[in-house]
Amino acid sequence: MTKTKTRKEKKILAGNAEEEKLIAMPNNYIPAEEEVRRKANEIYNFRKEFYIEGTPEDDWYQAEELLRDYSEPAV
Repeated sequence: MTKTKTRKEKKILAGNAEEEKLIAMPNNYIPAEEEVRRKANEIYNFRKEFYIEGTPEDDWYQAEELLRDYSEPAV
């Protein structure tokens, strides 16, 4: 008999570039404000480095979406 998973899991990169590691997240995961803040800051820094237009609000919404929608199965 094979064992099946009862829930889908997601994995995201946690922390900053120095401490990249994978963390398994449940399918209905809601990111904490601090996680969104860090990811939005990464997006902001990327935009500034490559002279891409945008707003801090756009960065925040994109960060939330990335953290929620990352859908690769966990290892």
